[in-house]
Amino acid sequence: MAYLQKDDYTLRIPLKYFDQILNQVAENSTLDVDAIREDAEQTAMSEIGSYLSLRYKIEDEFSKDGTVSPDPRNKDVLKCLMDISLFHLFYTISPRDIPETRQRAYYDCKEKLAAYRDGGLIVFPIFPILGGIEEKTTEDGGNERINLSSHSKFISKPFSDTSNLEEV
Repeated sequence: MAYLQKDDYTLRIPLKYFDQILNQVAENSTLDVDAIREDAEQTAMSEIGSYLSLRYKIEDEFSKDGTVSPDPRNKDVLKCLMDISLFHLFYTISPRDIPETRQRAYYDCKEKLAAYRDGGLIVFPIFPILGGIEEKTTEDGGNERINLSSHSKFISKPFSDTSNLEEV
């Protein structure tokens, strides 16, 4: 089954409007509405993958089935996939007349994907390629998240400074 189902779009747009958009794109194309939808979704998957594939196992996420209950798909990926797909459909109709809400959703997704890619304070809930996320309790009782995929610091002379070594 496909990662994204047609009914998923109801989270972003009523299905009757979605069908109107697909039909409008089909009027100017030799493709049928299913091929147009699939092309927009593949374009969106490619765009999401270009942001996340070096750091996360995004192909594992895209292999999940949306018809299973409970839904195993990542909600951020699902919403970004729909927003990017809708943006590309509107772009196909008229690049100058894309609704402002679709443009804003598209650029918000790109910012979110860039933040996930770059790490920092935002933790993406899909396991990284080289490890995972570990939660560690701090001394003050809080939780600290550690990305296990980061590289260790290279120290060229690890024993050159003996001033702060403890007696064993």
